[in-house]
Amino acid sequence: MFEGRGPSQLDLIGALPQPATGGANDSVVSVMQYLLYKQDIARIAALGIPYYSFTISWTRIVPFGEVGSPINQPGLDHYEDVIETCLSYGVTPIITLAHGDQPLHLQFNSTSFPDAFLYYAKQVMTRFSDRVPYWVTLNEPNINFNKYADNHNILMGHAKVYHFYKEELGGKGKVTMKFANNIAVPLDHSNASHVEAALRYQDFVLGIEANPLFLGQNYPQSVLSTAGINLTSLSVGDIAYFNGTVDFFSVDPYTAQFAYPPPNGIAACASNVSDPNWPQCVITTNVGNTGWLNGDASYAYAYLTPQYFRQHLGYIWNTFRPAGIAITEFGFNPFMEFARAIDAQRYDFERTTYYQQFLDEMLKAIYIDNINVIAALGWSIMDNNEFGSYEQQYGLQL
Repeated sequence: MFEGRGPSQLDLIGALPQPATGGANDSVVSVMQYLLYKQDIARIAALGIPYYSFTISWTRIVPFGEVGSPINQPGLDHYEDVIETCLSYGVTPIITLAHGDQPLHLQFNSTSFPDAFLYYAKQVMTRFSDRVPYWVTLNEPNINFNKYADNHNILMGHAKVYHFYKEELGGKGKVTMKFANNIAVPLDHSNASHVEAALRYQDFVLGIEANPLFLGQNYPQSVLSTAGINLTSLSVGDIAYFNGTVDFFSVDPYTAQFAYPPPNGIAACASNVSDPNWPQCVITTNVGNTGWLNGDASYAYAYLTPQYFRQHLGYIWNTFRPAGIAITEFGFNPFMEFARAIDAQRYDFERTTYYQQFLDEMLKAIYIDNINVIAALGWSIMDNNEFGSYEQQYGLQL
C-alpha cells in the first residue's frame, strides 16, 4: 500500500478490480487529498470555513492493526503536517479516528477490536492532543455493524479511548461519536401504532448506543424484547463504564422519513424471526399519507426535508439530554447531477436550497426551542468517491 498504509475495509470497495460494468478506484484516484491537502486546506480557508473535519487512516498509522504491531512513522509525520497546515491557515482540525476504514481483518465482531482500536488511538492522541480540540472516535457505528451483538465491542472500543484520553492522557478537548439518523416520524400522527413505530425505529437506530452513553441506561426494552435479536443486556459495570463517555451529541441528519407498523402489527413481527420486517418491524417510506413525497429527491436516499429538521433536533435534545448537539454531516446530492452541464452543476440550486432551509430550521431550534446546537459541518467540501461511485455528488465544489 502507498507509503506504508495497510489494507482497510474500504479497500474492498475501491482497491480491488472493478466489475465490467464499471466502478471507481477510490484508493488510487478519489480526490487525491493525501497528496493535495495543502491546496485543499488553502481553499477551505479562502472560503472562510473555520473548521476542517477529516479522518486519520487507522492502517496508515498501524498497518497491521493489532496491539503491539509496528507503527508507521511516515503516516504520523503526514498527519502532523496536515494539522500544522490547518493551524497555519487559522483552520481548526476536527479528527475522526475511524470512518469505516478499520483494518481489513478487524470488524466490529472481533473480540480484539476494542483493544486494537485503543492501541491505534493512543498513537494519534498522544502526538496530536495539544493541537486538536475535537475528536470523533467512530463514524456512524450505529448502522455499520453486521450483528446486534457487535454493539458491545463498539461501545467498549469507544469508551476505552475516551477514558484513556481524559484520565491517562489528561486531554482537555472534547470527544464524541457520530450517529447516523434519518429520523422517522409517524406517517399518521393521530394513529398510536404509527407513533409507536416511529419511536421503535429510533430505539433501534439511536437508543442501542445512545441509551448507555448518554442516559446510563440499558439497551431499549423494545430491542431487547425482540425475539432472536442476539443482543445481551449490558451489565451494571458496563453501563457505568460507558455512561458519560460522550461530551456532546454528534448526528448526521441528512433527511427524514415516515414510519408505520407492518400489516400484521409490531408485536407479531417482533416475535417471529422469519417475518420479512424483522427485527425492526417498522416500515418506512418517503410518501406521505396524502400521496405526496416528503421532499425533493436526491440521487440516493436523501430527500430535501427541512420541515422535519427542527423536530429532529428536539427529539435528540429532549430524549438524550446532551450538553450540546453537533450536526457533523448533512448535505444533498441532486439527482443525476453528474449528467448535467458544468454550468448547470455550478448553479447548484437544490444543494443551496437544502443548506439554506436546514440552517433556517436549525436557527429556530436554537433561538426558539433553546436547543444548544454547537456546530454544523456540511458533507462535503468537494465531490469524492462515495463508496465506489462518483455519481453521488455531495460536494460544495466539483
